[in-house]
Amino acid sequence: MKIQQLLTFLFLFSFETNAQQIKSTTSISLLIFDDSQKIKIYKDTKKTIYKCIANDSLKEDYFTITILKKYKRLYLVSANSVLHKISGYITGENLGIYTRPRNFLIKLFEFPKHNSKEYLINQEDGIMVKVIQIEAPWLKVTFTINGENYTGWLPSEYQCPNPYSTCN
Repeated sequence: MKIQQLLTFLFLFSFETNAQQIKSTTSISLLIFDDSQKIKIYKDTKKTIYKCIANDSLKEDYFTITILKKYKRLYLVSANSVLHKISGYITGENLGIYTRPRNFLIKLFEFPKHNSKEYLINQEDGIMVKVIQIEAPWLKVTFTINGENYTGWLPSEYQCPNPYSTCN
C-alpha cells in the first residue's frame, strides 16, 4: 500500500513540475518575417532539429505559425501552409505579422495593456512588422515607416496573421 502511495506521489509531483515549466498561452498566429531565412523546427525542447520551414513565393505557399504554448525560451507551434503541416518547437526568431490599420492608424502601447501609454502611427495600409516578444494576445513589434523607427505592443485588433491578404 505504501509503495502505491509513493508511486502516486512521485507521478503527481513530476506532472506538477512539468506543468510549471510549460506556460499555456492564448493561441496566436504569426507569419515568417524574412522570406530569405528559414525557421528551424525542433522535435523536442532539447533543440533536436526536425525540419526547417520557409515560404515559397514561386508556389505561393506561405506558412501561418500558431503558437500553442511557451516552454522556457521555446514555443510549441503548429506551422501550416497550403502544402505542409508541421508541429514542433521554435525559438521565436524571424516571426512577423501584418498590421491591420483602423481609420488609417496603427496603435502601439508602451506595455501589453490597454491602459498603458498609447502611440498613434499614421498608416493607410497594413505592413509586415517584426515580432520581438509575445505576451498573447499582445505582440511586441518593431518596424520603420518613412525613416522613423517604432517599437511597442500591438494589440490583437491591429494584427493580421493572414499571408494572403492584409485584412483590410
